[in-house]
Amino acid sequence: MAFRFGAGTVSALRLGSVTINKVYQGALEVFDGGGGAPTTLQVVGTPVTGNSPSGANHTSHTISFPTHQSGDLLLALFSCDGVGTHIANTAGWAYLGTGTRSSNVRGSVWAKIAAGAGETLVVDTSNESSSFVGMAFRNAGLPTAGDIAFSNTFGAADPPALSPAGGSAEYAWVVAAFLDQQSTPTNPPADFIGYIENAHPNTYGASIAAAYRLAHIAGTYDPGAFDNGSQNVAACTIAISAA
Repeated sequence: MAFRFGAGTVSALRLGSVTINKVYQGALEVFDGGGGAPTTLQVVGTPVTGNSPSGANHTSHTISFPTHQSGDLLLALFSCDGVGTHIANTAGWAYLGTGTRSSNVRGSVWAKIAAGAGETLVVDTSNESSSFVGMAFRNAGLPTAGDIAFSNTFGAADPPALSPAGGSAEYAWVVAAFLDQQSTPTNPPADFIGYIENAHPNTYGASIAAAYRLAHIAGTYDPGAFDNGSQNVAACTIAISAA
């Protein structure tokens, strides 16, 4: 295993059963399972999370992101209470896909190569509550429909196995749980770091949790499950390749 430190911040590193809680004034690249040298793929800053204003139902939801620059990949993860249509009301965003659980919750994902600093994404829905996570990556390519998969269940959110369109390569793996209640997981799947969650202020408002991992994994990868209790959830696995 090799590590590289550069621009950015990471809050925790898990090595087997040991978690190192430390903030580095620099990005941390974790390369495992593949051999060779790390790529230049980086997580930019700290993921941003939030929810519909005042914890109420709304028809317009604004997703924000870590401080970024032109050329960075922006990833928007959006959880909504109900399964109505989600429409990106901001130009230039690629819709990667959506997953639902019964009539309880919908999770949608968009991505964009930033044209400059300070970008946001406005999502229109019917009158519903929401939670979101905004992430940013440097030296990353734009994912396609073949780089994301969804699952759903009543129970622990279990991001599905994924065989990325680009085959065996270095990826930033992202997992997300879209939840229909205020309760969120305590921990992400094993080996994932940068865990972030937003428990909606309302008991039955949509919540969200996400984490990432930088790794070279050949073939199909099954990241494992979050540790939330029994509730209606959708989940996704995303593979982001180097540019």
